[in-house]
Amino acid sequence: MSVPFRTPEKQVHPEFARRLLQASDSNYQVPAPNEGRLRWFVEQLEQRGHKVSMETVRKWLSGLTVPRQKMFVPLAEILKVDAGWLAAGTPGKPAGAQQRANVLSEQGAANVVAGFIQMDGGQAAFPSPDDKDARDKSIDMHAIIRGAKYDITVTTLVQGRFKIPVTAAENIILAVAREPAPGFGVKILEIEWEEATKLGKMENGAVILDDDLSVWREVKSFSERL
Repeated sequence: MSVPFRTPEKQVHPEFARRLLQASDSNYQVPAPNEGRLRWFVEQLEQRGHKVSMETVRKWLSGLTVPRQKMFVPLAEILKVDAGWLAAGTPGKPAGAQQRANVLSEQGAANVVAGFIQMDGGQAAFPSPDDKDARDKSIDMHAIIRGAKYDITVTTLVQGRFKIPVTAAENIILAVAREPAPGFGVKILEIEWEEATKLGKMENGAVILDDDLSVWREVKSFSERL
């Protein structure tokens, strides 16, 4: 008896699926894929008055279909992400001069960290512009400290908030804050990813933290391993 041939399902919406999976994997409240994730989505949406099946959710996560327009807001709410980013990958960005100022501030913070690493005897190098792996993982610099290699993501206060891309989850995350502002003193803090996802909120594919520095361990020196 022959087994009927089953045509493989075709992924029609891979970018939406990628964003949905990224938001799910970055939110500690969402169960792992084989530990009740589909049911969790169904229950969370039902609590908000939207009835869907687990098969529907599976198709969303597989990129086979996308939700109806009215579903993006409740989905974004339960995942703690921006609805525009989830639907179309279009984050709300500051325009013009403010956006350029934010980029310069973040680059300056990375230079500060690299300088301190080198002053304490370590090595720091910035990825080349065409380093796709570094871009995909939001790696701002590579460092060697006491013989250990680190991939580092640097964030700094921009408009009173720290912003950490979800793609930086596996990196060492360092936050630079001027202390006291606006003087030349700085504090460098190590951000724990799992704790950040609990304390912050998801927005445009990033975890947003407020300026409370007391939560995080201050890095006093780069002369020892992180």
